[in-house]
Amino acid sequence: MTYLLFARRLLNTSRDVIFAVLYIRTIPANQKQTLLTRTMAAACLLPLFVMSSVDDSAFLSNGNARFLLRILCFFLYIYQIKKISLPTMFYDALLINMVCVVNHNLFLTSATRPILNAAVTLSPVPVVNELLCLLIVNLVSVLIYYLVYRFIPLNEVKNISKSRVTILILLSFESQYLNNTLKIITGLQPELSVQLSVYVILLQLALLLCLGFTERYQTALREQSRTHLENQAARALLESIETQQKNDSVIRQIRHDLKNHLISIRYLITQHEEESAVGYIDQLLTEYVLTQTHVRTGNPILDGILTQKMTVAEQSSIAISISADFTYIQTINGADLCIIFGNLLDNAIEACLKVEAASRYINIRGRQIGEAIIYTIENSSPKSEPIVQRLPLTTKKDSQNHGIGLVSVERIVLKNQGSIAFSPEGNKFTVILTFPMNPQAHA
Repeated sequence: MTYLLFARRLLNTSRDVIFAVLYIRTIPANQKQTLLTRTMAAACLLPLFVMSSVDDSAFLSNGNARFLLRILCFFLYIYQIKKISLPTMFYDALLINMVCVVNHNLFLTSATRPILNAAVTLSPVPVVNELLCLLIVNLVSVLIYYLVYRFIPLNEVKNISKSRVTILILLSFESQYLNNTLKIITGLQPELSVQLSVYVILLQLALLLCLGFTERYQTALREQSRTHLENQAARALLESIETQQKNDSVIRQIRHDLKNHLISIRYLITQHEEESAVGYIDQLLTEYVLTQTHVRTGNPILDGILTQKMTVAEQSSIAISISADFTYIQTINGADLCIIFGNLLDNAIEACLKVEAASRYINIRGRQIGEAIIYTIENSSPKSEPIVQRLPLTTKKDSQNHGIGLVSVERIVLKNQGSIAFSPEGNKFTVILTFPMNPQAHA
């Protein structure tokens, strides 16, 4: 291997690594990256540079071996530097590798390989010719990486399903298949090499477009589901506030009429009309019975959502109790509170409905510990829910849209500088919310 060939391979690998590192950095980190963590992550990418130094006859020069090695290295790097779910790690590594594969394959056709190897004459001066070829290859590669970086936000890759992984794997292998097929056909019909090369290059770019539009479509679906969920929460909140206002009106009416009612009952008792007095009281209880449970937290919006959810719970024979001071979260806006407690209580009610009526309960607790306030929502559950990266998997058929609720909760909690954790234990499931006492100090 000549030094120029080694330098070109090293440059190609460096370009891939820089793209991967910058791309992965767009994923929000939920842990502090120490020097040791960054060093271990960097070590995971070293095999890629070793791969660049192997001879053409070496095992790692094989296209399939390089394909698998890149995926492994990217996966291990993400595993060290980011704490996300394993399926998402694998998908991110596969997506980055797919982009690298297509980029390399663009210059492995019979028409473009001479540019990659500086085997075309663009200048009579050999050194200048080498630099011009390298400039063309790098400009095209950087442009492709930049467009993918902008067009496919890696931080929006969530809710990984089997279909999405399958599509990405098929696109990756299709890219490899196109170039392998091109080698066979041009070997049989060399005169068609240029036409076929152009055709394959266009198909490679089409594969990237397919990947881009697939990811954009998934992102659009996710945003649509999130917006729909938040609109539902807002409507539920307005309905609960309206109901609470009606009940408050009834209470004011009862207070206004209470004096007259007591005068009438006293008169019946003094006239020894005890049965009439009891009937009169029963009539008042029937007429003024309230169908809503009232919650007073000091936050009217939170009052509304908790009142509504408690009413639904009681109608479903779920024993619910609240023992918490909510004054510490006055800085969280109403829409955020609605999303957090609305979704978590919906999930708690859903879990309770899967157990027998006598065992249904939901307990909401809150207390200050040090410089933090911790809220827990504990509910009965048929069994311990499976957990992936702190978020329990849903058992609903529409798992993609239902999962949006928990993702929205985590997003809102993190936005307000808090944290969320899930603790399944036997027939009990607990959600733990933690918020700083003074969020301004942590901003």
